Amino acid sequence: MELNDIILHTYPWWEMQRVRELSFRAKAPEQRLSNVWHHAPGLVDHKYRGVTTPNCDTLYSGTWLDLDEGPILIEVPASDLPYWSIAVMDLNTDNIDILGSRYADSGSLLVCGPGYRGPISSGCRHVRSASKVVWLLARYLIGSDTLLAQAEALRRAVTLTRFKNDGSPSGTTPCPARLPLIAATRKNAQNFWQIIRTTLDEDGTLSGTFDSPLYKGIQKIWPPGVGDWNDLMPDAQQRFTEAFDRVLAQVTANNSGNMQTRGQWRYPGKDIGRFGENRLYRAEVSLWGLGALPTSEVMYVSAVADAQGELFQGSNQYKFRIPTEGMPAEEFWSLTMYEVDPHGGMYFTENSLKRYAIGDRTDGLNKNSDGSVDIFISHAQPHELSEITNWLPAPSGVFRLMIRLYAPTEAFQKGEISPPKIERLLAQVT
Repeated sequence: MELNDIILHTYPWWEMQRVRELSFRAKAPEQRLSNVWHHAPGLVDHKYRGVTTPNCDTLYSGTWLDLDEGPILIEVPASDLPYWSIAVMDLNTDNIDILGSRYADSGSLLVCGPGYRGPISSGCRHVRSASKVVWLLARYLIGSDTLLAQAEALRRAVTLTRFKNDGSPSGTTPCPARLPLIAATRKNAQNFWQIIRTTLDEDGTLSGTFDSPLYKGIQKIWPPGVGDWNDLMPDAQQRFTEAFDRVLAQVTANNSGNMQTRGQWRYPGKDIGRFGENRLYRAEVSLWGLGALPTSEVMYVSAVADAQGELFQGSNQYKFRIPTEGMPAEEFWSLTMYEVDPHGGMYFTENSLKRYAIGDRTDGLNKNSDGSVDIFISHAQPHELSEITNWLPAPSGVFRLMIRLYAPTEAFQKGEISPPKIERLLAQVT
């Protein structure tokens, strides 16, 4: 198997470990624990540079499970919160299961590691991960004081309990990372090699779950006993660096063809969230949408250009009209503004309103006589008061927009309905 293929396959591990390290970095050493929920204090803002394409719809909670010493049982109490979900993701970035308000039997789930062979209680819903390290990413709907209170109460009531290898609960879950975490930096072959080395050392069974050519390739590039990049021969370092640069350019280009384009809008490929053998798309999404859910749960629809095909620029003014009948989502929806960093990551942009998105829970929007709503998009604040009320601030330069539709309608999933167009109104708003 070619070196490029090996790097492409392991690339999502790198992005997962980057977020894992970021989630622990700001904490004191005694607080850098797996198997313990870490609750984001509130909505993130323009300073946040963790997970790319963050949302304004939900409170986040997350944890990294370490299944080395046995399974972890997730238990969720009953709640009146209209929407919540807990995505269970292995290091390959697959959503191996989802707990949530939309699904029956979401009160508990036993998450087992790849090597667990102990007993499982009859009737206990369980899932087996391909990796010993598992990411739980929870989303709890907010948008009002009542929803916020419900979300806070629910997320702090979700429990994690470790089970021993004999199938009995141990009652304790926290544990420190078994190996030191390394900060992941982009465009650095040495950093990539070192993080994958640490990943394989932490979870020796991970590469063994793949087909023989891939397994042998991984063992050749990261041979047992070679623990440091500097222990590689210079020619091996050179070959790896050249291959890494090629793969990074391929992933960053994001032109694999998995995304579907309908008019202005780009739709996710059908494999998102559960990628199967689609390795390039898996790597692409790990760069620009790590933690993405499958389309049955939410559809992320993005746009980068206006109806004339010109890239969105904050110096222009645009209009997005929400139709009278609303957007095709059975749960909720939002339109979010992103600036793009040099590596393709998408994050909120600073603005005077501290508004990063508009959605079905945005209060006080002015409506047209037919019930439709016009959203005005520009960097400079509009002059008309009615437009300021409905203003979605943009960065001064290039930007991107993303619509999230939670529980999209069947017609939307089939492509029978498209989002409204983004219409350019004025140039050089000052």
